[in-house]
Amino acid sequence: MNILIGVTGSIAAYKAYDIARALKKDGHCVRCMLSPGGEKFINKLTMESLLLEEVLYDMWDENSDDKRSIHIRTAEWADLIAVVPASADFMARIAYGMADCVLSATVLAAVCKKLIAPAMHTNMWQNPITQDNVSRLIQFDFEFIGPVEGELCDGSVGSGHIAPNDQILQAIKMQTSK
Repeated sequence: MNILIGVTGSIAAYKAYDIARALKKDGHCVRCMLSPGGEKFINKLTMESLLLEEVLYDMWDENSDDKRSIHIRTAEWADLIAVVPASADFMARIAYGMADCVLSATVLAAVCKKLIAPAMHTNMWQNPITQDNVSRLIQFDFEFIGPVEGELCDGSVGSGHIAPNDQILQAIKMQTSK
């Protein structure tokens, strides 16, 4: 199965390394795409070395013979998209159809199943605006994995902690077996 891992701006971005590696080990074809915020948290070279695939972060690939933009090619390639982690900002942008980066444009162009593993501070997760965005995305057939109660980056404990890797992988595997 072709799986796209989207990484957005969150301290939990490091989880994407283990998720991608486990999926690749299970025999899936895995690619990674970064939002502008994701680029600040994840090392592109490390992910490329793990996947033996280029990490995508720019809308256009001038080296390709296929002149369709990367977001269209990738949206057509993907059988499943998992955004691990998904920030409040990213969820808000896709909830309202904003295709202002390669990752959001790809998610909006894709017709495959889409999974979201949110990660943010409890106050952000519980904010009625965020919860409204979650409801909108669920209406549009996005599936959520977590978040869970746990330690947050500021040392506090609350909801908003990214789901454990095994829970994320289990949700992805359930989709790949359908």
